[in-house]
Amino acid sequence: MAFKVNECSDIEVIKALFTEYSHIKGAESCFVSFDKELNDLEGFYSGGAILVGFEDDEPVACVAFRKINDETCEGKRLFIKPEHRGKGYARIMIKAMTDKASELGFKEVVFTTKPEVMRVGYGLYKRMGFEELSEDNGIVSMRIDLCGNKVEIKEYSNYKEDEILRLYNEVGWIAYTEKPEVLEQGYKNSLLVLAAYENNELLGIIRVVGDGHTIVFVQDILVFPNYQRKGVGTALLKAVLDRYPEVRQIELVTDNTPKTVAFYKSLGFKEFSEIGCCGFMRC
Repeated sequence: MAFKVNECSDIEVIKALFTEYSHIKGAESCFVSFDKELNDLEGFYSGGAILVGFEDDEPVACVAFRKINDETCEGKRLFIKPEHRGKGYARIMIKAMTDKASELGFKEVVFTTKPEVMRVGYGLYKRMGFEELSEDNGIVSMRIDLCGNKVEIKEYSNYKEDEILRLYNEVGWIAYTEKPEVLEQGYKNSLLVLAAYENNELLGIIRVVGDGHTIVFVQDILVFPNYQRKGVGTALLKAVLDRYPEVRQIELVTDNTPKTVAFYKSLGFKEFSEIGCCGFMRC
């Protein structure tokens, strides 16, 4: 079966998908003024796009976004027909939406969802880098920074002591830089090290250890201060999660601050106490 995503101008196809989506139990609050939207799709989504996913020429999925201002667009109407779920189409549709929005010059996509009704979709948004902004009466507002799409993630295969020591020093991890030869050996014996670059400039690093089959431990994730809060850390961690989708346990230890806890939870991580476990460290 072939699946492809295209911009769609067939109003009847779009109306049929949107209308089927509107009939999902519990999603009523997402369809305020729906008749007005449906009767003027071209105007409502002016400056944005409506994308439809086709499986062997059959329309089975949709997503759209509309212009809010020159930098921001709002993602809407992500829907996969029930009989076609579980095939990875939602991820493809979201990626197509963010790619198209970036192509049109937008810097961010905002989105609202209702986790109680769209639990699977909500989890996918977080895994794909959407950050949670607020929650009101069960409706969660999220966003993704499209500027992060310009960051190139690739394996860090050529260890450069000067830039690594500078990175660790700038984020305050000086315990590692006191013994640079030990840090270098740690890198050489890691399971995987990925680096984020923009125009060949190093922005950050993620280093993982483990066997790559039953367990992966995120040892280090560091981003230069000037590039923090710009989606670089999210892009690095997502790259690791994408590299090891079948590994049962992906673990990490982090500072116990609201900001870091919220960051990792937004990407699907849970505290040990939430799954009936506890952790130990000998140091």
